[in-house]
Amino acid sequence: FFRMVVAGLIVLFVCGFFMLRIKKIKAEMKSEQQRKHALILKEKNRELTFLNTTLEKLAVEKQDLLHVMAHDLRNPLAAINMTVEVLDMELEDGNITDQRENLGQISIMVSRLITMINELLKNNLTSSPFPVQKNRAETFSVNRKMTLILNEHRIAGKKKNIELHFSTQLEDHDKIMGNSNTFHQIMDNLLSNSIKFSYPGNHVDISCHSENGQIKITVTDQGQGFSEDDERLMFGKGVRLSAHPTDGETSTGIGLFSVKKLVEQMGGNISAYSKGKGFGATFICEFKEAA
Repeated sequence: FFRMVVAGLIVLFVCGFFMLRIKKIKAEMKSEQQRKHALILKEKNRELTFLNTTLEKLAVEKQDLLHVMAHDLRNPLAAINMTVEVLDMELEDGNITDQRENLGQISIMVSRLITMINELLKNNLTSSPFPVQKNRAETFSVNRKMTLILNEHRIAGKKKNIELHFSTQLEDHDKIMGNSNTFHQIMDNLLSNSIKFSYPGNHVDISCHSENGQIKITVTDQGQGFSEDDERLMFGKGVRLSAHPTDGETSTGIGLFSVKKLVEQMGGNISAYSKGKGFGATFICEFKEAA
């Protein structure tokens, strides 16, 4: 009987030991599953956070794209509107030569607008506001391009009695490489700003020269200038500086932000200088001269 009791106790002990062992193994397996599940959830959360951040960034870029394109489309549209107003007056005067010249100018500006819109559609509104357009790289004459751009702004200058003075030390064969439409947008913004922030009766000086393999284009106005605080904030997005348009024009704070990004896209540099408020402003763009 005693042996049977001892054997029974041994069996109970062994069974209890194995049951405890099995319970412990199950607990360890459950813990391991929970740990793996927690790791999977952590990884999923990290992926969701990354996707959310990416979507937010894309939303901001899309908004920037719309702001920049709306701003840069507005300049040639405003120029077309002013040219049409002048053309309407010329129709009354019967000046056929000037009418043809202004109609030709309207045609050029409309073609540029179509090019800008086509490039926008080509990018499917999914890229950054300043897409790198390597396939559009080309060499173009700075003198010829500047003459075209200046012609678009002469009517706006004339409306405020502001003369545009252009001087160049370049030859027609002096070229830079890049997207000519991007270059047009840069100069369009700089000239538009110079006229917008200058008082009637002043002038804007535009000059071009070559120095150490760089083509420098300088735009100097006699307008309101800018302060040291303005200089620090000048190329920020949506920043409105202390100067104000002098004839009721609108200002969004997008122009100089766009200019800096576009200049950098072309591998160039831009700097600004002013002696202070009331002393005008100078903007200098530098681009590598094409071989």
